[in-house]
Amino acid sequence: MTGRACWLIAGTICNGVAQDSFEQKLPLCLNCEFFSHARREAGPAFDRNLIQFILERPKDEIPVTLMAFFHEFFGVLENSIAQTIGLRHLHEQFEAAEQLGNFGSWEHEIHTGEITGSKGAAAIFGLPHGVLTYEALLAMVIPEDRAALLQVPERFGHQAASYNLEYRILRSDAAIRTVQVIGKFVRDKAGKLIKIMGSIQDMTAVREHERALAQSQTLLFQTAKLASLGEMSAGLAHEINQPLTGIALAVQMIELLKSRNILTDVELKNLLKKINTSIERCDRIVKHVRAFARQDELKFERVHVDSTIESAFLLMGQALRIQDIEITQNLSTQERLIKGEAFQLEQVWINLIGNSRDAMEEMAIESRTAQVPYTKKLTISSKVEDAHILVEVSDNGIGMTENVKKKAFEPFFTTKPVGKGTGLGMSITHGILQAHHATIEIQSESKKGTTITVRIPLLQ
Repeated sequence: MTGRACWLIAGTICNGVAQDSFEQKLPLCLNCEFFSHARREAGPAFDRNLIQFILERPKDEIPVTLMAFFHEFFGVLENSIAQTIGLRHLHEQFEAAEQLGNFGSWEHEIHTGEITGSKGAAAIFGLPHGVLTYEALLAMVIPEDRAALLQVPERFGHQAASYNLEYRILRSDAAIRTVQVIGKFVRDKAGKLIKIMGSIQDMTAVREHERALAQSQTLLFQTAKLASLGEMSAGLAHEINQPLTGIALAVQMIELLKSRNILTDVELKNLLKKINTSIERCDRIVKHVRAFARQDELKFERVHVDSTIESAFLLMGQALRIQDIEITQNLSTQERLIKGEAFQLEQVWINLIGNSRDAMEEMAIESRTAQVPYTKKLTISSKVEDAHILVEVSDNGIGMTENVKKKAFEPFFTTKPVGKGTGLGMSITHGILQAHHATIEIQSESKKGTTITVRIPLLQ
Protein backbone atom coordinates (compact mmCIF):
# COMPACT_ATOMS: atom_id res chain seq x y z
CA MET A 1 0.00 0.00 0.00
CA THR A 2 3.04 2.25 -0.34
CA GLY A 3 2.12 5.46 -2.10
CA ARG A 4 -1.58 4.69 -1.95
CA ALA A 5 -3.92 5.93 0.77
CA CYS A 6 -7.58 5.96 1.72
CA TRP A 7 -9.66 8.42 -0.30
CA LEU A 8 -10.84 10.04 2.92
CA ILE A 9 -7.27 11.17 3.56
CA ALA A 10 -5.70 11.44 0.07
CA GLY A 11 -8.64 13.14 -1.64
CA THR A 12 -11.44 12.09 -3.98
CA ILE A 13 -9.64 9.24 -5.74
CA CYS A 14 -10.55 5.96 -4.09
CA ASN A 15 -7.83 3.27 -4.10
CA GLY A 16 -10.15 0.57 -2.90
CA VAL A 17 -13.13 0.60 -5.27
CA ALA A 18 -13.86 1.93 -8.74
CA GLN A 19 -16.98 3.87 -7.81
CA ASP A 20 -16.55 7.62 -7.82
CA SER A 21 -19.63 8.84 -6.04
CA PHE A 22 -19.67 9.39 -2.30
CA GLU A 23 -22.89 7.40 -1.99
CA GLN A 24 -21.33 4.40 -3.74
CA LYS A 25 -17.94 4.41 -2.03
CA LEU A 26 -18.72 5.03 1.63
CA PRO A 27 -20.77 1.86 2.35
CA LEU A 28 -17.85 -0.25 1.09
CA CYS A 29 -15.24 1.39 3.33
CA LEU A 30 -15.55 -0.94 6.30
CA ASN A 31 -14.44 -3.86 4.15
CA CYS A 32 -11.62 -1.93 2.46
CA GLU A 33 -8.00 -2.65 3.36
CA PHE A 34 -6.98 0.97 2.76
CA PHE A 35 -9.70 2.24 5.08
CA SER A 36 -8.70 -0.26 7.77
CA HIS A 37 -5.02 0.56 7.37
CA ALA A 38 -5.71 4.29 7.70
CA ARG A 39 -7.70 3.73 10.90
CA ARG A 40 -4.88 1.64 12.39
CA GLU A 41 -2.23 4.19 11.48
CA ALA A 42 -4.10 7.34 12.54
CA GLY A 43 -5.95 5.85 15.51
CA PRO A 44 -8.76 7.85 17.18
CA ALA A 45 -7.84 10.94 15.13
CA PHE A 46 -9.01 9.17 11.94
CA ASP A 47 -12.42 8.42 13.47
CA ARG A 48 -12.82 12.03 14.53
CA ASN A 49 -11.88 13.25 11.06
CA LEU A 50 -14.33 10.84 9.44
CA ILE A 51 -17.19 11.97 11.66
CA GLN A 52 -16.37 15.60 10.93
CA PHE A 53 -16.19 14.85 7.18
CA ILE A 54 -19.64 13.23 7.14
CA LEU A 55 -21.24 15.97 9.23
CA GLU A 56 -19.94 18.59 6.84
CA ARG A 57 -21.52 16.91 3.79
CA PRO A 58 -24.75 18.40 2.37
CA LYS A 59 -27.83 16.54 3.48
CA ASP A 60 -28.72 15.50 -0.03
CA GLU A 61 -25.39 13.63 -0.26
CA ILE A 62 -26.29 11.42 2.69
CA PRO A 63 -29.19 9.32 1.40
CA VAL A 64 -30.95 6.60 3.31
CA THR A 65 -28.74 3.97 1.65
CA LEU A 66 -25.82 5.18 3.78
CA MET A 67 -27.63 4.59 7.11
CA ALA A 68 -26.41 0.98 7.18
CA PHE A 69 -22.84 2.26 7.00
CA PHE A 70 -23.48 4.76 9.80
CA HIS A 71 -25.01 2.07 11.98
CA GLU A 72 -22.15 -0.32 11.42
CA PHE A 73 -19.41 2.29 11.63
CA PHE A 74 -20.73 3.94 14.75
CA GLY A 75 -21.21 0.48 16.28
CA VAL A 76 -17.51 -0.23 15.67
CA LEU A 77 -16.62 3.22 16.94
CA GLU A 78 -18.79 2.71 20.04
CA ASN A 79 -16.98 -0.53 20.80
CA SER A 80 -13.65 1.21 20.28
CA ILE A 81 -14.65 4.01 22.64
CA ALA A 82 -15.96 1.51 25.18
CA GLN A 83 -12.67 -0.39 25.05
CA THR A 84 -10.72 2.85 25.42
CA ILE A 85 -12.84 3.88 28.41
CA GLY A 86 -12.45 0.38 29.89
CA LEU A 87 -8.67 0.47 29.48
CA ARG A 88 -8.59 3.95 30.97
CA HIS A 89 -10.64 2.71 33.92
CA LEU A 90 -8.27 -0.23 34.41
CA HIS A 91 -5.31 2.14 34.20
CA GLU A 92 -6.85 4.36 36.87
CA GLN A 93 -7.50 1.32 39.05
CA PHE A 94 -3.90 0.18 38.60
CA GLU A 95 -2.58 3.63 39.53
CA ALA A 96 -4.78 3.60 42.65
CA ALA A 97 -3.47 0.14 43.52
CA GLU A 98 0.12 1.38 43.06
CA GLN A 99 -0.51 4.24 45.43
CA LEU A 100 -2.13 2.04 48.08
CA GLY A 101 0.49 -0.69 47.79
CA ASN A 102 3.50 1.64 47.51
CA PHE A 103 4.68 -0.04 44.32
CA GLY A 104 5.25 0.81 40.68
CA SER A 105 6.43 -0.63 37.37
CA TRP A 106 9.44 0.31 35.24
CA GLU A 107 11.43 -0.47 32.10
CA HIS A 108 15.17 -0.03 31.55
CA GLU A 109 16.34 0.23 27.95
CA ILE A 110 19.93 -1.03 27.98
CA HIS A 111 20.92 0.69 24.70
CA THR A 112 19.82 4.19 25.72
CA GLY A 113 20.21 3.76 29.48
CA GLU A 114 16.80 5.38 29.96
CA ILE A 115 14.51 4.13 32.70
CA THR A 116 10.79 4.86 32.43
CA GLY A 117 8.41 4.20 35.27
CA SER A 118 4.77 4.46 36.23
CA LYS A 119 3.36 7.13 38.53
CA GLY A 120 3.86 4.75 41.45
CA ALA A 121 7.54 4.28 40.59
CA ALA A 122 8.01 8.05 40.23
CA ALA A 123 6.39 8.62 43.64
CA ILE A 124 8.73 6.11 45.30
CA PHE A 125 11.77 7.88 43.84
CA GLY A 126 10.31 11.28 44.75
CA LEU A 127 10.35 12.42 41.13
CA PRO A 128 7.74 14.57 39.32
CA HIS A 129 7.84 12.17 36.36
CA GLY A 130 8.75 8.56 35.74
CA VAL A 131 11.81 9.05 33.52
CA LEU A 132 15.45 9.00 34.64
CA THR A 133 18.77 7.69 33.43
CA TYR A 134 20.59 4.67 34.81
CA GLU A 135 23.36 6.97 36.06
CA ALA A 136 20.80 9.12 37.91
CA LEU A 137 19.41 5.96 39.55
CA LEU A 138 22.88 4.84 40.66
CA ALA A 139 23.49 8.30 42.14
CA MET A 140 20.36 7.90 44.29
CA VAL A 141 21.38 4.48 45.65
CA ILE A 142 23.14 4.51 49.04
CA PRO A 143 26.88 3.85 48.36
CA GLU A 144 26.92 0.71 50.54
CA ASP A 145 24.15 -0.81 48.40
CA ARG A 146 25.36 0.38 45.00
CA ALA A 147 27.73 -2.51 44.27
CA ALA A 148 24.92 -5.08 44.36
CA LEU A 149 22.94 -3.11 41.74
CA LEU A 150 25.96 -2.67 39.48
CA GLN A 151 26.57 -6.43 39.51
CA VAL A 152 23.00 -7.40 38.55
CA PRO A 153 23.66 -8.74 35.00
CA GLU A 154 26.85 -10.58 36.01
CA ARG A 155 25.54 -11.72 39.38
CA PHE A 156 22.42 -13.39 37.99
CA GLY A 157 24.14 -14.85 34.93
CA HIS A 158 23.32 -14.84 31.25
CA GLN A 159 20.73 -17.59 31.64
CA ALA A 160 18.79 -15.98 34.47
CA ALA A 161 15.24 -14.89 33.70
CA SER A 162 14.78 -12.48 36.62
CA TYR A 163 16.28 -11.10 39.79
CA ASN A 164 15.13 -9.86 43.19
CA LEU A 165 17.11 -7.14 44.95
CA GLU A 166 16.65 -4.83 47.90
CA TYR A 167 18.55 -1.58 48.37
CA ARG A 168 18.22 1.90 49.85
CA ILE A 169 17.89 5.19 47.96
CA LEU A 170 18.44 8.79 49.02
CA ARG A 171 15.78 11.03 47.47
CA SER A 172 16.10 14.71 46.67
CA ASP A 173 13.97 15.51 49.74
CA ALA A 174 16.67 13.80 51.90
CA ALA A 175 14.36 10.87 52.69
CA ILE A 176 15.99 7.44 52.73
CA ARG A 177 13.72 4.70 51.39
CA THR A 178 14.24 0.95 51.28
CA VAL A 179 13.00 -0.52 48.00
CA GLN A 180 12.56 -4.05 46.73
CA VAL A 181 13.09 -4.41 43.00
CA ILE A 182 12.06 -7.42 40.93
CA GLY A 183 13.35 -7.36 37.38
CA LYS A 184 12.86 -9.53 34.30
CA PHE A 185 15.61 -9.75 31.69
CA VAL A 186 14.57 -9.34 28.03
CA ARG A 187 17.05 -10.62 25.46
CA ASP A 188 17.14 -10.76 21.68
CA LYS A 189 17.41 -13.98 19.68
CA ALA A 190 21.20 -13.95 20.08
CA GLY A 191 20.84 -13.80 23.86
CA LYS A 192 21.97 -10.19 24.15
CA LEU A 193 20.34 -8.22 26.97
CA ILE A 194 18.23 -5.43 25.46
CA LYS A 195 15.83 -4.50 28.24
CA ILE A 196 15.02 -5.07 31.92
CA MET A 197 11.46 -4.59 33.08
CA GLY A 198 9.83 -5.16 36.41
CA SER A 199 8.32 -3.76 39.59
CA ILE A 200 9.51 -1.71 42.54
CA GLN A 201 7.96 -1.59 46.00
CA ASP A 202 8.67 0.77 48.87
CA MET A 203 9.55 -1.50 51.82
CA THR A 204 10.56 1.27 54.23
CA ALA A 205 7.50 0.99 56.47
CA VAL A 206 7.65 -2.81 56.42
CA ARG A 207 11.31 -2.87 57.47
CA GLU A 208 10.68 -0.27 60.19
CA HIS A 209 7.81 -2.37 61.56
CA GLU A 210 10.04 -5.45 61.47
CA ARG A 211 12.77 -3.63 63.42
CA ALA A 212 10.24 -2.37 65.96
CA LEU A 213 8.81 -5.88 66.32
CA ALA A 214 12.29 -7.34 66.76
CA GLN A 215 13.04 -4.75 69.46
CA SER A 216 9.77 -5.56 71.22
CA GLN A 217 10.50 -9.28 71.05
CA THR A 218 14.00 -8.69 72.43
CA LEU A 219 12.57 -6.63 75.29
CA LEU A 220 9.93 -9.27 75.99
CA PHE A 221 12.58 -11.99 75.96
CA GLN A 222 14.75 -9.94 78.33
CA THR A 223 11.80 -9.43 80.68
CA ALA A 224 11.12 -13.17 80.65
CA LYS A 225 14.76 -13.89 81.49
CA LEU A 226 14.73 -11.52 84.44
CA ALA A 227 11.42 -12.96 85.64
CA SER A 228 12.94 -16.45 85.46
CA LEU A 229 15.94 -15.33 87.48
CA GLY A 230 13.58 -13.83 90.05
CA GLU A 231 11.74 -17.13 90.38
CA MET A 232 15.04 -19.01 90.67
CA SER A 233 16.65 -16.61 93.15
CA ALA A 234 16.07 -18.84 96.18
CA GLY A 235 17.56 -21.85 94.43
CA LEU A 236 20.50 -19.81 93.14
CA ALA A 237 21.19 -18.48 96.62
CA HIS A 238 21.23 -22.05 97.93
CA GLU A 239 23.42 -23.13 94.99
CA ILE A 240 26.01 -20.48 95.86
CA ASN A 241 25.66 -20.98 99.60
CA GLN A 242 26.83 -24.60 99.38
CA PRO A 243 30.34 -23.88 98.04
CA LEU A 244 30.59 -20.86 100.34
CA THR A 245 29.83 -23.14 103.28
CA GLY A 246 32.52 -25.53 101.99
CA ILE A 247 35.01 -22.69 101.82
CA ALA A 248 34.15 -21.57 105.36
CA LEU A 249 34.58 -25.12 106.73
CA ALA A 250 37.93 -25.53 104.94
CA VAL A 251 39.21 -22.22 106.35
CA GLN A 252 38.08 -23.20 109.85
CA MET A 253 39.85 -26.56 109.52
CA ILE A 254 43.09 -24.85 108.44
CA GLU A 255 42.89 -22.50 111.43
CA LEU A 256 42.19 -25.36 113.82
CA LEU A 257 45.04 -27.55 112.55
CA LYS A 258 47.36 -24.56 112.49
CA SER A 259 46.52 -23.64 116.10
CA ARG A 260 47.44 -27.17 117.20
CA ASN A 261 50.60 -27.22 115.08
CA ILE A 262 49.45 -30.36 113.28
CA LEU A 263 48.77 -28.86 109.84
CA THR A 264 50.81 -30.82 107.32
CA ASP A 265 51.65 -29.73 103.78
CA VAL A 266 49.47 -32.53 102.35
CA GLU A 267 46.44 -31.51 104.43
CA LEU A 268 46.95 -27.84 103.55
CA LYS A 269 47.16 -28.70 99.86
CA ASN A 270 43.96 -30.78 100.00
CA LEU A 271 42.04 -28.09 101.87
CA LEU A 272 43.21 -25.36 99.50
CA LYS A 273 42.16 -27.54 96.56
CA LYS A 274 38.64 -27.84 98.06
CA ILE A 275 38.52 -24.07 98.52
CA ASN A 276 39.61 -23.49 94.92
CA THR A 277 37.01 -25.97 93.61
CA SER A 278 34.26 -24.19 95.57
CA ILE A 279 35.42 -20.79 94.29
CA GLU A 280 35.35 -22.06 90.71
CA ARG A 281 31.83 -23.38 91.24
CA CYS A 282 30.64 -20.01 92.56
CA ASP A 283 32.41 -18.20 89.74
CA ARG A 284 30.78 -20.45 87.13
CA ILE A 285 27.30 -19.85 88.54
CA VAL A 286 27.75 -16.06 88.87
CA LYS A 287 29.23 -15.71 85.39
CA HIS A 288 26.42 -17.70 83.84
CA VAL A 289 23.76 -15.69 85.66
CA ARG A 290 25.38 -12.46 84.46
CA ALA A 291 25.62 -13.73 80.87
CA PHE A 292 22.05 -15.01 80.93
CA ALA A 293 20.69 -11.72 82.29
CA ARG A 294 22.73 -9.49 79.98
CA GLN A 295 20.75 -7.82 77.18
CA ASP A 296 22.98 -8.38 74.17
CA GLU A 297 22.22 -8.52 70.48
CA LEU A 298 21.00 -12.00 69.63
CA LYS A 299 23.54 -14.04 67.68
CA PHE A 300 22.66 -17.22 65.84
CA GLU A 301 25.71 -19.46 65.77
CA ARG A 302 26.77 -23.10 66.12
CA VAL A 303 25.23 -24.42 69.32
CA HIS A 304 25.31 -27.80 71.05
CA VAL A 305 21.75 -28.29 72.30
CA ASP A 306 22.66 -30.50 75.27
CA SER A 307 24.96 -27.78 76.63
CA THR A 308 22.00 -25.37 76.73
CA ILE A 309 20.00 -27.98 78.67
CA GLU A 310 22.85 -28.40 81.15
CA SER A 311 23.06 -24.61 81.54
CA ALA A 312 19.35 -24.51 82.35
CA PHE A 313 19.87 -27.09 85.11
CA LEU A 314 22.85 -25.10 86.39
CA LEU A 315 20.37 -22.32 87.18
CA MET A 316 17.39 -24.47 88.19
CA GLY A 317 18.81 -27.74 89.45
CA GLN A 318 19.20 -26.81 93.11
CA ALA A 319 15.72 -25.22 93.28
CA LEU A 320 14.21 -28.42 91.84
CA ARG A 321 16.04 -30.60 94.36
CA ILE A 322 14.86 -28.36 97.21
CA GLN A 323 11.30 -29.11 96.06
CA ASP A 324 12.00 -32.87 96.21
CA ILE A 325 11.81 -33.43 92.46
CA GLU A 326 13.52 -36.53 91.10
CA ILE A 327 15.43 -35.49 87.97
CA THR A 328 16.43 -37.89 85.20
CA GLN A 329 18.56 -36.70 82.29
CA ASN A 330 18.99 -38.90 79.23
CA LEU A 331 20.93 -36.64 76.91
CA SER A 332 22.22 -37.68 73.49
CA THR A 333 25.77 -38.97 73.33
CA GLN A 334 25.97 -37.67 69.76
CA GLU A 335 27.44 -34.19 69.75
CA ARG A 336 25.28 -32.73 66.98
CA LEU A 337 25.13 -28.99 66.37
CA ILE A 338 22.36 -26.62 65.36
CA LYS A 339 22.34 -22.99 64.29
CA GLY A 340 20.75 -21.09 67.14
CA GLU A 341 20.96 -18.63 70.00
CA ALA A 342 22.18 -20.41 73.14
CA PHE A 343 20.50 -18.21 75.75
CA GLN A 344 17.17 -18.26 73.92
CA LEU A 345 17.21 -22.07 73.86
CA GLU A 346 18.18 -22.09 77.54
CA GLN A 347 15.12 -19.89 78.17
CA VAL A 348 12.97 -22.48 76.36
CA TRP A 349 14.14 -25.29 78.68
CA ILE A 350 13.75 -23.04 81.75
CA ASN A 351 10.16 -22.25 80.73
CA LEU A 352 9.27 -25.91 80.08
CA ILE A 353 10.96 -27.15 83.25
CA GLY A 354 9.31 -24.37 85.27
CA ASN A 355 5.89 -25.38 83.95
CA SER A 356 6.60 -29.02 84.86
CA ARG A 357 7.65 -27.95 88.35
CA ASP A 358 4.41 -26.02 88.88
CA ALA A 359 2.29 -28.86 87.44
CA MET A 360 3.92 -31.38 89.80
CA GLU A 361 3.45 -29.09 92.78
CA GLU A 362 -0.25 -28.81 91.95
CA MET A 363 -0.46 -32.61 91.67
CA ALA A 364 1.34 -32.97 95.01
CA ILE A 365 -1.23 -30.75 96.72
CA GLU A 366 -4.10 -32.83 95.32
CA SER A 367 -2.33 -36.07 96.35
CA ARG A 368 -1.84 -34.84 99.91
CA THR A 369 -5.49 -33.86 100.07
CA ALA A 370 -6.50 -37.30 98.85
CA GLN A 371 -3.81 -38.93 101.03
CA VAL A 372 -2.31 -40.68 98.02
CA PRO A 373 1.47 -41.34 97.86
CA TYR A 374 3.12 -39.22 95.18
CA THR A 375 6.68 -38.58 94.05
CA LYS A 376 7.52 -35.74 91.69
CA LYS A 377 9.43 -36.99 88.65
CA LEU A 378 10.96 -34.91 85.87
CA THR A 379 12.69 -36.43 82.85
CA ILE A 380 14.48 -34.59 80.08
CA SER A 381 15.99 -36.47 77.16
CA SER A 382 17.48 -35.76 73.76
CA LYS A 383 18.15 -37.85 70.68
CA VAL A 384 18.89 -37.45 66.97
CA GLU A 385 16.17 -38.43 64.52
CA ASP A 386 15.69 -37.62 60.81
CA ALA A 387 18.16 -34.72 60.61
CA HIS A 388 16.65 -33.20 63.76
CA ILE A 389 17.46 -33.27 67.43
CA LEU A 390 14.45 -34.15 69.58
CA VAL A 391 14.24 -32.87 73.14
CA GLU A 392 11.51 -34.26 75.40
CA VAL A 393 10.52 -32.78 78.75
CA SER A 394 8.22 -35.12 80.69
CA ASP A 395 6.60 -34.85 84.09
CA ASN A 396 3.98 -36.68 86.14
CA GLY A 397 2.20 -33.48 87.10
CA ILE A 398 -1.43 -32.38 86.95
CA GLY A 399 -1.56 -32.55 83.12
CA MET A 400 -3.72 -30.54 80.74
CA THR A 401 -7.25 -30.77 79.43
CA GLU A 402 -7.86 -30.57 75.67
CA ASN A 403 -9.06 -26.98 76.03
CA VAL A 404 -5.89 -25.94 77.88
CA LYS A 405 -3.70 -27.63 75.24
CA LYS A 406 -5.42 -25.66 72.47
CA LYS A 407 -4.74 -22.36 74.25
CA ALA A 408 -1.28 -23.21 75.61
CA PHE A 409 0.62 -20.93 73.21
CA GLU A 410 -1.77 -17.98 73.35
CA PRO A 411 -0.21 -14.85 74.90
CA PHE A 412 -1.37 -14.12 78.47
CA PHE A 413 -3.18 -17.45 78.79
CA THR A 414 -2.43 -19.11 82.13
CA THR A 415 -4.04 -21.61 84.50
CA LYS A 416 -2.00 -20.33 87.44
CA PRO A 417 -3.44 -18.17 90.22
CA VAL A 418 -3.25 -14.38 89.90
CA GLY A 419 0.28 -13.21 90.71
CA LYS A 420 1.96 -16.53 89.93
CA GLY A 421 2.13 -16.39 86.15
CA THR A 422 2.04 -13.89 83.29
CA GLY A 423 0.83 -16.31 80.64
CA LEU A 424 3.77 -15.38 78.40
CA GLY A 425 6.12 -18.30 79.03
CA MET A 426 4.75 -20.70 76.41
CA SER A 427 4.06 -17.88 73.95
CA ILE A 428 7.71 -16.76 74.20
CA THR A 429 8.83 -20.38 73.92
CA HIS A 430 6.80 -20.82 70.74
CA GLY A 431 8.23 -17.61 69.25
CA ILE A 432 11.82 -18.63 70.04
CA LEU A 433 11.35 -22.06 68.48
CA GLN A 434 9.80 -20.56 65.35
CA ALA A 435 12.90 -18.38 64.97
CA HIS A 436 14.95 -21.61 65.14
CA HIS A 437 12.71 -23.30 62.52
CA ALA A 438 11.76 -25.75 65.25
CA THR A 439 8.44 -27.31 66.20
CA ILE A 440 6.87 -28.06 69.56
CA GLU A 441 4.24 -30.69 70.35
CA ILE A 442 2.28 -31.27 73.54
CA GLN A 443 1.07 -34.66 74.72
CA SER A 444 -0.83 -34.43 77.97
CA GLU A 445 -3.60 -36.05 79.93
CA SER A 446 -5.33 -34.57 82.93
CA LYS A 447 -4.04 -36.03 86.24
CA LYS A 448 -1.45 -38.15 84.42
CA GLY A 449 1.28 -35.78 83.29
CA THR A 450 2.69 -34.04 80.25
CA THR A 451 5.36 -34.67 77.63
CA ILE A 452 6.53 -31.81 75.43
CA THR A 453 8.59 -32.63 72.35
CA VAL A 454 10.76 -30.06 70.60
CA ARG A 455 12.22 -30.81 67.15
CA ILE A 456 15.13 -28.62 66.00
CA PRO A 457 16.79 -29.06 62.59
CA LEU A 458 20.46 -30.05 62.79
CA LEU A 459 23.16 -27.96 61.18
CA GLN A 460 23.89 -29.53 57.82
